[in-house]
Amino acid sequence: MASFSGKIAIIGMACRLPGGTHSPDEFWSLLLSEKCTMEDIPSSRFNIEDYWSENPGDSNKMPARKGHFLRDGMLFDEAFFNISPREATNTDPQHRVLLETVVDAMDDAGYKASSNGGEHGWDKSKIGVFIGSAGDSYQNNLTSQPIDAFFSTGTIRGFSGGRISHHFGWQGPSIVYDTACSSSLVAVHAACQSLLLNECNAAVASAVNMCTSPEMYIALSKGFFISNTEGCRTFDETADGYCRGEGVGVVVLKRFEDALRDKDKIDAVIVASGVNQSGLSESLTTPHPAIQADLFVENCKRANISPLSVCAVEAHGTGTQAGDFAEMEAIKMAYCDGREYLPETKLFVASVKPNVGHSESAAGLTSLIKAVLMTKHRKVSPHIGIITRRNPRLGNLEQAGIVIPTTPQELRPINGEGHIFIAVHSFGAPGGNASVIIQDAPMPSYHLDQFTSDPRTHHVIVLSAKPHTPLSTVGKQLLEHLNNTEAMSLSSLSYTTTARREDYSSRIALSVSSIDDLKDQLQACFTHETNSSSTTMPRVGFLIGGNGSQFQGMGKLLYETSPIFRKQIAACSTVAQELGVHGLLDLIMGDINPVLENPASELLGAVGIVSVGYALGKMWIDWGVRPQLLLGHSLGEYVGLALAGCISIADAMRLVITKIEAVHASSHYPNGGMLAVGLSPHDAKEIISLSGCRELEIACINGTSQTVISGTRLELLKLQSFIQSMPHLH
Repeated sequence: MASFSGKIAIIGMACRLPGGTHSPDEFWSLLLSEKCTMEDIPSSRFNIEDYWSENPGDSNKMPARKGHFLRDGMLFDEAFFNISPREATNTDPQHRVLLETVVDAMDDAGYKASSNGGEHGWDKSKIGVFIGSAGDSYQNNLTSQPIDAFFSTGTIRGFSGGRISHHFGWQGPSIVYDTACSSSLVAVHAACQSLLLNECNAAVASAVNMCTSPEMYIALSKGFFISNTEGCRTFDETADGYCRGEGVGVVVLKRFEDALRDKDKIDAVIVASGVNQSGLSESLTTPHPAIQADLFVENCKRANISPLSVCAVEAHGTGTQAGDFAEMEAIKMAYCDGREYLPETKLFVASVKPNVGHSESAAGLTSLIKAVLMTKHRKVSPHIGIITRRNPRLGNLEQAGIVIPTTPQELRPINGEGHIFIAVHSFGAPGGNASVIIQDAPMPSYHLDQFTSDPRTHHVIVLSAKPHTPLSTVGKQLLEHLNNTEAMSLSSLSYTTTARREDYSSRIALSVSSIDDLKDQLQACFTHETNSSSTTMPRVGFLIGGNGSQFQGMGKLLYETSPIFRKQIAACSTVAQELGVHGLLDLIMGDINPVLENPASELLGAVGIVSVGYALGKMWIDWGVRPQLLLGHSLGEYVGLALAGCISIADAMRLVITKIEAVHASSHYPNGGMLAVGLSPHDAKEIISLSGCRELEIACINGTSQTVISGTRLELLKLQSFIQSMPHLH
């Protein structure tokens, strides 16, 4: 069923950008610092001196020598993905870094497959992958060596999506889009459409661009697409082309209503997306302002807002004379008609490309992530592209109500709206235009002030890593995050680390009472560089108790706080009701006392013991604690059989109920009983003989000094009084 509102929630983000930027938070800091990450082409890509010349006419040479590059773009943790070193070497760095960044985004989204206990929306069969990718220059690097068996799977763009889906085991659509520089926003649009058509329940929209060989650099320089002088001088009079940039961007999407249902963290909401083509342009690569404007206006209609309600535009803004002029004209046509007559409706227009370069196929997602950060911080970051003076070809922007912000500016709703609306543009040289409109995320209706409302005094924090990764690395990352965060809810952090993370084989769990306590424990655990990972799983056994362990309200707190425990209790309650026993949930909630001396209480108490034992075992197993040994005592034997898979829980319940009912039907039942004594069997027999009691038997030997005696109630009471009269025995 399609989403009622047609809105798409952005519930996770990740990025790798120039300047050593490895997260959205670092990206925001870079934007506020007004930093430009441009540098000489590093030798890790290619030797620029072999291809540089001051004369643009020299064959296979270029005047350009600058760019924006990922700092660790050539590194890859192949062991994490079970990829051999040989295959990794033959895999395009774009595929590798995209795979790693998708993992980061899924962590940010709180991904845990529903088959592993995650939320309903994480069904692997309904998760799609949509990628924008327009380059495969790494093929040129590999052809200088003997062609390997992994050449095709490592370089064909289609394998970038297939590799992601295969790693996670996802079965939804997995498609790579190439519309040149608008590829990533086209991928976002396609992901939104797939969600609205119910092709998938969650979608990963992503894009990547890396410059690993000189051929495309030279071609773009010869075609006057890129600047042969300096970086992207967007909206500047001296702009002469863009500066190439590397980048990876990933957003995780769900239908808005589904995100609310699953209690996902919502970063922003996509209220409209669209694409069109500049087919009427004068040439293949010339932009068409009117067609761009048509797209922007249609998106406003889809979002059911006036164009005057858009308060900021994250422009494509590459720094070409033709492109900047055409886009600004389109912005005026679409968003500014009548804006000059309305107070406080100025339109901020800026571009991220002067900061991190034009990442081509990844440019749209880089802009989208910037726009999301602006809605979250309710602030417009400075545009740093105007180096000399604003390009006079852009016209009288003030009259149109347009402001190019050169300092941080407050961002707030305008035109009577309750939300901030930002439009994001992305255009491709072949004519493909893409745009989305986002709004700030609403406060969820389930919001709870967990700093004051959670009654629990301690919480569990879980850290997890694959065997080759030291847990100290993960622990130190969390400690650094805590030290850099002003306030954090401990219960929310506990929920995230236990219920919204994939579980790996190396794990550590900490019971903490506060954030400061957590910091202290992390410091104590990970002070030294030790690898606590182990490929040997510990041998665990479950010892399951039996009759006598019941009490009023047994399992109540777990029922209220653990979804897995609650699910299993509900299943046991259904089975018990089918067998004629009612009241299990009332027993759990403390409304029925299971220790009263009557048949109904005894029967319900036995059902409660089996149900709680079974649900508790299932909860531990779901947490990854899998027993190699199961030992049951009394009623716990039936639980052990069910947990081991020897019988079903329904059969176990049927056996227990039949047993209890048979006891109740016995002629001995009203007068019979049992007495547990802390004596060895030999000493128990001696006490029985000394007491003079008759018709008493050793019924059960629970341990070397734990014996159960059975007989008539009258004789058992006499024996109990005799034992209590002997001070050294009690």
